Order: sequence, then C-alpha cells, then structure tokens
Amino acid sequence: MNEFKLTDNQAALIIELTPAGEVEVDIAIPEVENTNKDFAAAVCLAIAKKLMNDGRFQQEILAAVEAGETAGTFGGSGGSH
Repeated sequence: MNEFKLTDNQAALIIELTPAGEVEVDIAIPEVENTNKDFAAAVCLAIAKKLMNDGRFQQEILAAVEAGETAGTFGGSGGSH
C-alpha cells in the first residue's frame, strides 16, 4: 500500500475492497488539535457513515462507478486526483 502524509488540516477517507469482495471504509486523521482537521474529519466521517448505511447513496455511487463517471480529475487546490 502506498503511504502518504496528511497535513495538519487534512483528513482522508480510505476505501478498500477486501479479497472477499466487501467494501471497508476507514478515516485517517493527523494526531494534532486543529479546527480545520476536525472539520475535514467530520466531513469524512459523514461520508463514511452515509456510504455504509444509506442504500440509495450506495446505489448512486455504484452507478457512477459503473458508468465511468469517476474517471479524470476534479477541481480543487490539490491538483489532479
């Protein structure tokens, strides 16, 4: 697995497909006190909960993946993703 370092104001949503074909969701957050980090972590947590508990949201995500809507880049200050 590739490693990356989060800055003090970031959090990351980590999605993994297990060998059994199950989706696992985790969140990575730096171990510092920072209001911006707390906001980023809260957004990641909200998305993770919705992804794991909302069947309609899961269907929307899977449909987008199957339709190829996830290819390419998206806007933001982080450049290409």
